[in-house]
Amino acid sequence: MVSAEYRNTSVLQTVRRRWNLGSPLTARDASARDLFPVLTLDRPRPPEEWPNAIPRPVPPFHPEQLPPDADLTALPHAALLGLLELGKTCGLHVPDIAREENVVYGEGLKIVNEIFSDLFPHLPG
Repeated sequence: MVSAEYRNTSVLQTVRRRWNLGSPLTARDASARDLFPVLTLDRPRPPEEWPNAIPRPVPPFHPEQLPPDADLTALPHAALLGLLELGKTCGLHVPDIAREENVVYGEGLKIVNEIFSDLFPHLPG
């Protein structure tokens, strides 16, 4: 049975270590638990033996708590660049932001809202 805490960055950590992909992307990735020790069964467990996982509730997000003039940190900056690429792939007009260019939270949130409103027009605002 697995009782240790794993996070989404555990996937990054595991893939990076398993295939020797270099140093961690962020401090969160560097400190994440590796999933490899829990992926060691000889054959998959049958569904009737699967544990009943109860996810924790997601805390509410309040954009007004972000410092609008502070630079995005590494993870949100990388996510924004990924979202910009998705927008381009979908034919949206998106800003051209270089990987090394600083973006502040207020501008980043504005871009995210614009792209999501184009991709998901029925999403409540």
